[in-house]
Amino acid sequence: MAKHPSFIVVIGASAGGLNALSEMVRHLQKGLDTAYCIVLHLSRKGIGDFVVHTLSKVTSLSCSLAKDGDAIERDHIYVARPNLQNHDTA
Repeated sequence: MAKHPSFIVVIGASAGGLNALSEMVRHLQKGLDTAYCIVLHLSRKGIGDFVVHTLSKVTSLSCSLAKDGDAIERDHIYVARPNLQNHDTA
């Protein structure tokens, strides 16, 4: 079975939105054939790792920082790196 999702949901939030994101991510379920991309208005380097760590504690989905050229997989949360533009491939 291919890991490419049928759906990609992009979620944007301000720097103060981490609590709301954590609450939303807590309710995401595996098996929805969806990947999630989270973009936060952040400028500090290193904060992306903190966001991934925080979200990973509240979900069963895989969670990582997005990397340029990554294949997008279902049941995965990708967090955009601060101050960078990502070009991921489905």
